[in-house]
Amino acid sequence: MKRFVYLMLVAVPLLAVSVYVASGKPSSPTAPTEVGSATGGQNAVEFVGRVDQDGGAFTSYGYLTHISGLTDTLLFTQVFTTNETTARFTYYATATLTSRAVISGVFVIDSVGTTVYYFNPTAGATFTTPLSFAAGVPIMTATVRSQNILNVQAPNLGISTNIGELTQTGVSPFTLNTQTYQLGRVGVLERTWATGEGTRTNAVIPQSFIVLSGNAVVTGVPGQATFVPLVMHNQ
Repeated sequence: MKRFVYLMLVAVPLLAVSVYVASGKPSSPTAPTEVGSATGGQNAVEFVGRVDQDGGAFTSYGYLTHISGLTDTLLFTQVFTTNETTARFTYYATATLTSRAVISGVFVIDSVGTTVYYFNPTAGATFTTPLSFAAGVPIMTATVRSQNILNVQAPNLGISTNIGELTQTGVSPFTLNTQTYQLGRVGVLERTWATGEGTRTNAVIPQSFIVLSGNAVVTGVPGQATFVPLVMHNQ
């Protein structure tokens, strides 16, 4: 089990494909409606996905199931079939191993990478084709640092918990049902969290995959103070 390693992105999230970075400043007189930027501890986005490991390289891909500020049903082309094949919003990410620690049956993996969120009005992604999650228009890019904690449950099987630090680097408006939106803004900081089950398929390389679900919470917004705990002192 010494090479039993997993990472989420992340899923968020991204990448061996080119990263699209935009200023986020609309050219039209009417600014896009900003979504996916909920504060106060609310989930900015929620996602379902998978991570593939090949040695020290990780590829993460999946779809968004919730974006704050948008009605959940708008995220899918079919109301009663909400899965990867009908998801309008997907992500694709790549990351590289930076450190690894082992204590008993717990493996701790750090990595850094990039992520891209996509808007595809016609949907059609499939987990059998990872790059199908990179179809459509790039609407958000970010850098991500992740810590993955794997608790080994049995040979070639473990429960993974991933915590990520996401910094948004780009944004591009998109139109849905005649309304123009933008997902977040440049400089937004988020903490991502995900959990899932991982399976090792090759102990030598090593190779593995993990299926997971998680969310992201905004921890900092450009122009505002970083969120810090309030400490009360008794007088």
